[in-house]
Amino acid sequence: AAQYLNDPGGGNSRFDEKNIDTLDMGCHLYFTANPAEHYQWQVAKKGQKVVDDLILSSNMYVKKNRGLQVLYWRNRLKQDFGISA
Repeated sequence: AAQYLNDPGGGNSRFDEKNIDTLDMGCHLYFTANPAEHYQWQVAKKGQKVVDDLILSSNMYVKKNRGLQVLYWRNRLKQDFGISA
């Protein structure tokens, strides 16, 4: 399951690759029920600066440009995996 450090509802950090981790369902449910432990785990895994930057980014307004995000991620798929999406 995909797990975000912050609520991605604002959209500013939703597609930031530093803001997502893939977890098995047990860990996903555990971290969802225990946000303080999820935060500590993120700091241990990514470092305090990255976590602070993600929190700041998620709390700032940005106009959503989904078309540009689609182009970016299609290009990344092509670069990283040779997949044309």
